[in-house]
Amino acid sequence: MPEAETLRQLTGLQSLDALPTASSGRLDLDALPATQMRKLALSWWFTESLAPLGRMTGIEQLRVDLCRDPVDPISKMTALKYLHVRGPAKGWAKLRECVRLEVAHLIEVQIANLRRWNTWTQLRNFTLSGRGVGSLAGLETFEQLEELTFLNLRMEDLSPLRGLPRLTTLTLRMVPGGVDLESVAALPALRALVIEGHAVTHVLDLPTVRPLAKAVALEELVLCQTKVEDGDLMPLAGLPKLRRLWLTEIANVEALRAARPDIAIHYHYDHYPLPDPKREALKEHLGAVTIWKPGEGLEQWSIFQSLALDLGVATNYAAENRIKREVRQRDPGLAERLDWDTEGRAVGVYAKSEADIRTVANIVNDLVGLATKRRPA
Repeated sequence: MPEAETLRQLTGLQSLDALPTASSGRLDLDALPATQMRKLALSWWFTESLAPLGRMTGIEQLRVDLCRDPVDPISKMTALKYLHVRGPAKGWAKLRECVRLEVAHLIEVQIANLRRWNTWTQLRNFTLSGRGVGSLAGLETFEQLEELTFLNLRMEDLSPLRGLPRLTTLTLRMVPGGVDLESVAALPALRALVIEGHAVTHVLDLPTVRPLAKAVALEELVLCQTKVEDGDLMPLAGLPKLRRLWLTEIANVEALRAARPDIAIHYHYDHYPLPDPKREALKEHLGAVTIWKPGEGLEQWSIFQSLALDLGVATNYAAENRIKREVRQRDPGLAERLDWDTEGRAVGVYAKSEADIRTVANIVNDLVGLATKRRPA
């Protein structure tokens, strides 16, 4: 972590990423030029005091990890366009003052409902996580919303979604119970839907996908750790724009395949079609990471999987940046030898040698361990 005296010498500083990797020390926010800061990322765990945040009212992009701290200083940042807050925290409703928000990722939230956030009229991308969310009432006021992710909260009543005319991408992750598919299907612009069970060991049971027959704009459907109990996928056959279906649980796909040969149906969420023994032989699990050996059209060693949740970040693009920083810090030469091809649903990293990809896997496992330790019990 930069020392306070060093930071005071940076008189033109406007942007600082102080999220630690393997650093020591604590960030002194008083050493930053408060009025000119525009971008900031930090963690309560490695910051002397969060009080100076209240003077940084011009910040436009903020990422902060809190631990039962009030969000009052953040509420004064009325220029914020991007906000990522990992709780637990206090006073979530006060974020209503951040009226210019376009992107918000709020993790481990405790709030009765979303009505106090009705000032977020420019919000386009929203992630909400936390079993402490009592109700989604108020979500319908986010009329400009285009991308929405729910993590680990109750989803039996998603009726507020019906008021979102621009929503094109909906991701429901770590679903602890049922899903209100009727409200999901009522979204007029929905093109991509992802539903994931709560954990690797817990498969989400959907009684049927029949309500999705009304999702006429749907182009891609992902059912990860999700079982369709009646086994019937034919309600999807009438969706005129559907082109991709991803499954991790075995279902009767033959009737759908015969009716709609234009739909690419895949088992496995890592983009590979029906299980192929040759392909499976190329796979090796190393901790939380899956390594792929060269073969079956791939000439390099690779890792291609979703790592956002494991690393405690909102997207796989953020996960890639997190891994890149750590690789550069530990081994600049390795960083130069790697190729990256990350997509929304997976981090993609490629190496010519087995040793390099194993080093990356070990680094990722270290970061996963650090992220796990930093999560409050």
